[in-house]
Formats: sequence, structure tokens, C-alpha cells
Amino acid sequence: MSGFLPPNFLIVCGFLLAKPTMFNTVLWQWINQSYMAGLNYANRNPASKFTNQDLAMGYAAAVGSSLTVAISLRMLTSGMIKGASGSKLLVLNTIVSAFAASSAGFCNTTFMRRAEVSTGIDVYTSPDLSSESKIGVSADCASRAVLETAISRVSLASVTICLPTVGILLLNRSAVIKRTLLRSPKLKLGTDFACVVASLAFGLPLAIGIFPPVS
Repeated sequence: MSGFLPPNFLIVCGFLLAKPTMFNTVLWQWINQSYMAGLNYANRNPASKFTNQDLAMGYAAAVGSSLTVAISLRMLTSGMIKGASGSKLLVLNTIVSAFAASSAGFCNTTFMRRAEVSTGIDVYTSPDLSSESKIGVSADCASRAVLETAISRVSLASVTICLPTVGILLLNRSAVIKRTLLRSPKLKLGTDFACVVASLAFGLPLAIGIFPPVS
């Protein structure tokens, strides 16, 4: 997770600030799920063996689910988006991106780590996970671990996409900000970027902290 902020800064900015065209929707959802597939693979249980077919199926399912949700929502909201600007456009972009990223994040984790559920994961009697405390392998524990991880990915996507929007909207309502920063497009963009960075920095521990690191 140490490399979470730099790539997600670009991704969240693409979700929230790019023009809501179908091309941009497909592009940023594909980029996000490609990154998430790599994240899930890198954080997999090393004891579980993944075949190229497992990886290909997981990646295809993740990208397919995100694009299906994103395109469907974009089509459903096309009437509202047409002619929308400012805060309304930001909120609509947030809704489409958050729903698509959350549902795809769940599918991404579930499919990319499907091999763990099939083979099981190690069970220990001590939280230090020493080899002496290992008592066996459990598919049920693997299923629970993958489910909890998938739920945390939903939380992660929701928090990191929605928090910047809340921050931007609150700043836009401030009279002081309106008289200063919002008069300059460059300063306005810098303020939006700052909201994204702050939300990613605080949102990550909030999202992944909903479950204990060791169960």
C-alpha cells in the first residue's frame, strides 16, 4: 500500500475532473482496474499458486464489470449531465465513478484471488504466524479473508472518490475561497488537487482499517 497515493492521485483526478465523455469513462475505469488487478496480485497469499488463466479471467472480469456499470450509469445520467457544470457535474461524475469503481473493486478482488479460495490459506494458533504455530490449511478461512478484502476494496473506492468531492464542495461554499482562490482557474485546480491528495492520505487508513490485519 506504500505506493497507493501517486497512481491514485491521477486516477481520482481523472474520475472527478475529466470531461464526462464515454471515452473518458472507459479510459479511466480501465486504468483503475488494471492498477487494482496489479494491487490484488501483489497482495495475494504467496502460498496460493496462480495460473495465467486465473490472472486473465480475473482481469477480464474486473475490467468487464467496471465498464458495464460505468457505461450503464453514464447512459442513464446522460440527460442530467448534458449542460451540467460546476458542482452538479462534479457530483454526477462522483456517483458514476464511485459505483463503477466499488462494484468492480469487489469483483476484481474476488476473481483475482479466486485461487486462494480453491486451495485454502494457512491457519495458525498464534498471530505471529510462525511456522511452529501452523496447524493446517483452510478453504473456509480463505473464503472469509478474500471476502473481507473485497469489502475493504469497496470501502477504499468509495472513500477515496467521495471524500475529494465533499472537500471541493465545502470549499466552493466558502465566501473567503470564492473571493480568492476560485477567481483563478489555476488556483482552483490546485485547490481541487489538494483535496484529492488529502482525501487519499486520510481515506486509505480509514478504508483498510475496517478489518484487522490478522484474523
